[in-house]
Amino acid sequence: MIVSSFVLVISAILTISHRSVGFKDQNTYEFGNDCLSFTEDLKEDDKRYVRYNGKDVDSYCDYFRFRGRDDDTSDKYSVCVTPLYFNDSDCAVEIQIKTSLSGFTENKITCDRNQSDKYCGPKEEALYIVFNDRYGRPTSGASFNLWITVKRKSDYNRNKGSMFGGGMWIIIGAGVLGLVTVCIIVVCWRVFRQVSCPNSKKRSASRHKEPQIEIELAML
Repeated sequence: MIVSSFVLVISAILTISHRSVGFKDQNTYEFGNDCLSFTEDLKEDDKRYVRYNGKDVDSYCDYFRFRGRDDDTSDKYSVCVTPLYFNDSDCAVEIQIKTSLSGFTENKITCDRNQSDKYCGPKEEALYIVFNDRYGRPTSGASFNLWITVKRKSDYNRNKGSMFGGGMWIIIGAGVLGLVTVCIIVVCWRVFRQVSCPNSKKRSASRHKEPQIEIELAML
């Protein structure tokens, strides 16, 4: 019993070692064909693809792990997963995206969920892409292709800065427009008063002359 278990363990290790050879030069990994026994660090310009084409997936090769890194250690990166296609008419496959194998599932991709939605994980965290079958159904009819990229934190800051700057310009423009509108209303109101009441000044002027006439008559 002990000997058979030892043989199985050695066999699994040899299989993983055999499948892991030369992975650093590859851009595409396939469940059921490849094993990634290490965390692959990706730069901002790097792109990887994780595929599945209906093959049996061993329990010790049912995940791939990626992390965003670069030479500039001051930058922080998030790993992003974008499904390019996800075909699973039998709903037999579930992809779980986690920050650790035993941790909380951050995102899921299934036949009826997130088939085309891009998901970016927490900054400075590696992402595990874990393959699972559902309800014991055969997975031979399923296929998918996931696009793996990384996004730099400064990209988020630039977006926020541009949004903030755009909002400020909108507020300033609205204020200037409001001030101009008020000035136009005041000018129009004064012009309207002058046009609609042309005799108002004459009446006020005549009122000022009446006391002067009375004083001159009294002196006579």
